[in-house]
Parts: sequence; C-alpha cells; structure tokens
Amino acid sequence: MTSGLTFGEVSSADLWNDLNRHAPAGNVFLRWDLLQALPVRAVCHGCFEEGRLIAGCPFFYNRDDGSPEGINPFMMYQGLIIRDAESGTHHHAITRNFEILTEFLPYLAGFRPVAGMQSWRHRDMRPFLWHNYHAPEKGMFVVKPKYTAVIDLTEYASFGDYVASTRSIRQRELKKARAIRIKNSADVQALVTLHDLTYGRQGKDVADPLDFRRAVVTDALEKGYGALWEANTEAGERVSMIFTLADEQSAYYLFGANHPDYRSTGGSTKLMFACIEQAMEQGLAAFDFCGVNSPNRGDYKISFNAQLKEYCTFRLDG
Repeated sequence: MTSGLTFGEVSSADLWNDLNRHAPAGNVFLRWDLLQALPVRAVCHGCFEEGRLIAGCPFFYNRDDGSPEGINPFMMYQGLIIRDAESGTHHHAITRNFEILTEFLPYLAGFRPVAGMQSWRHRDMRPFLWHNYHAPEKGMFVVKPKYTAVIDLTEYASFGDYVASTRSIRQRELKKARAIRIKNSADVQALVTLHDLTYGRQGKDVADPLDFRRAVVTDALEKGYGALWEANTEAGERVSMIFTLADEQSAYYLFGANHPDYRSTGGSTKLMFACIEQAMEQGLAAFDFCGVNSPNRGDYKISFNAQLKEYCTFRLDG
C-alpha cells in the first residue's frame, strides 16, 4: 500500500490545512497561519501518495541563526498527523498508518534533532518506539507520556446538566461569583501583564518568551480562531482573564491568569465555566485544558469533570 510514497517540504497553505482538517489528530495548533505567526520559523514536511499529501510534521528553527528549536512554549500537539483512512475498518486504518509512519519517520530523522508533541487523538506510538529497534546505535526516539484533561461535551443535554456534574466546590464558587461580570476582551497587553503577575505571585519565572504569547493571541483574535475573556468586579476591577483557541472539534484553554487580590471571589471559576459554555453553544465536541502535569493545577482542571487523556512528546537527537 505504501509503495511509491514521496517526501518533501510543504509550501502550500491550502494543502497543509486540508491535511490538518482531515487528520484525526489535526488541531488548531497546526493551522498554517498559526505556525507562520510564531516567532520561530516553521517548516512543514510532508508524505505524499500519488501527489496527495497524506501525512505531515512541522519543524521549527530560530529566525535569526537558523538553529533548530525544540517544542514551542505554550503550544500543544504540534507533531505528526496522518490523513484519515478512507476505509471504515479499524484493522485497515491501524495497518495503513503504521506503514506510513514506518516510511515517513526515517525521512524526518534526516533533519534531526526531531522534536514534537502528539495529540491524545494519535493513539499508536509504536513506529516511534520501534524506529531503529534493531540498530539502536543509529538513534531511537525518546517518547515521554504526559496527560491532559478533556471534557466530553457530547455527554450533556444542556449546560445546566454539565454544571451539575462538576465537583461541588466549583458549583459553590460559581454561585459565589454571581456579581462577577464576564465579557470578551481584545486587551492582549492586559493578559500578558496579569499572567506575569500571577506567576510572580507563585514565585515562578514565566515559562515562555513574551513574543510567543503576544504572537499567538494577536493572530488568533485577528483571524477568529481564538477568544480572549475577562471577569470583572461590579466596580470594573479585572479579576481574571482566559485565552482559548478553537478548531472544528475542540476548544482549548491555552492559558489564563488571576489577580491575586481577587482569588476568593470565585471569578476565575465563573470565567472558566463561561468558556466551557461557549464551546457547548458552538457545537464543539470537547474542551481541552491543555495539560494536567502539575498537581494543584491538574486537580483544579479535573474538578470540572474532565477525563484524563494521555499524549506524548517525542525527540530524536542528532
């Protein structure tokens, strides 16, 4: 089936976005315009069958010196995707995808270091784990499991039904925050400032360059695949802000920030519920919290009745 595959760079936004839309693991983080908006240079490599793009993977390089970059800060699921199999049988799709990756990965290895993050919707990591299995001295992928929390929005007949399924403390916070006002925002700098304030309160360095946050938020708001929300007191004081992305399947909580002086208002929880409600109203199937890999924040996200999903990072050094 995979005889005659060819490989090369993908320079067409239409080709890449068509693959992303028709790949089960396709997602908003692999949108062509988002990739091009990043402060690193994105190069997309593809696998073609009879001229049709059937798989792809982005690589990232420093815009100044061309050196390879690793996984981008705050980005998720920027890894390898495969076009959906036309056959409806599980055995055909599994075998087809395995064969494609078995041929595509050696091509990608030629550009090592290779680094990326596979969506939880990509379930077969065997081709990564078995690459050079019989000749490990040639280099093997390091695959590391991570976890995210995902709400299956299709389980609920209404938003009220959903709220009733969440942990009781979240419901109490929602009631406590009756006076908090929720609205859309376009103030990117306010989000950056509040985010830095939040991390400063926790005694942590902000984990990404300012350019990443500003570039992604600005591009997503301009092109309509992201939303910025804020919660305010009746007096107009900003309590919390959340930035989300969305594609045809899911909404993604990318990052948020809370003013330390208003932590007890319940405003951040009310804001999160508002984002989830919006995703339900848009008919999306899932709300992805984009990681539950720290104890306290992870438990907070799971308390919204989210399910654990495993995703993976992969790396092949030079």
